Amino acid sequence: LDRVRELLAAPEGILPLFGLCVGTPAERPAAKPRLSVGAVLHRDRYPTDDEVREGVAEYDRRMGAYYAERGLAGRNWSGGVHRKFMTPQRTHLARFYGEQGAVLE
Repeated sequence: LDRVRELLAAPEGILPLFGLCVGTPAERPAAKPRLSVGAVLHRDRYPTDDEVREGVAEYDRRMGAYYAERGLAGRNWSGGVHRKFMTPQRTHLARFYGEQGAVLE
């Protein structure tokens, strides 16, 4: 992000949040499965814990098949999320955004 700030000559108060790649892929891989609408959109009430667990289990089954087709048998979505959040991620962002004027407290 320091290099992005430099390249963009970003003044204080400008907080780059993400980058976007634009182009044409060399291949057309199969679309990666997404969580079902029912797992993320809820009307009039929150889902029960059992409903959430079933949505995750259903997505884990679909993602497990997707990963297995790519030689990654045994992987699933919830396992990846668990691994990702076992250790702090992107700890440098607080410093960068603070230097850009963001108040993060």
